[in-house]
Amino acid sequence: MTIQDQAGNVVLATAGGSGLVNVLTQADLIISIIVGCVSVVGIIYSVVWHRVRIKQAKEKSHASRKSE
Repeated sequence: MTIQDQAGNVVLATAGGSGLVNVLTQADLIISIIVGCVSVVGIIYSVVWHRVRIKQAKEKSHASRKSE
């Protein structure tokens, strides 16, 4: 086996490994985007839920004051 053959085998092995790294990098990016989107939805839901609860508490407070 010549040096060129060995170098070719090293290049092929490296190319195969970098292909796997590229796939893992893309999977990591996709998962990060999905987690980010779910986080944004959770934050928006939390903000809306708290505003609704505050509004209900104010309405309940005003209703109890009127009945007094």
